Amino acid sequence: MYYELLCPLNPLQIFNLFFVFQVQNLLQQMQSRFQTMSDSIISKIDDMGSRIDDLEKSIGELMKEVGLEVPASPSASGRSEGSSGITHS
Repeated sequence: MYYELLCPLNPLQIFNLFFVFQVQNLLQQMQSRFQTMSDSIISKIDDMGSRIDDLEKSIGELMKEVGLEVPASPSASGRSEGSSGITHS
């Protein structure tokens, strides 16, 4: 009876509360890790995009140096199959 005055919850209720707390804590940790990984992936994709842009620019400059005409658009649409889109000047 004295125990009931100090702790109005029975052992099963205490266990359930503890379990709910643990599950919530685990879900918060998983969400945090997922967000960290997501941010890292997005950052790497952005970095790759910048590197591709730099590479395209460098290729264009090299093509000009050797006398090749640089295509107006980096898009391959409109080209016939097997055509590189590069012409000699």
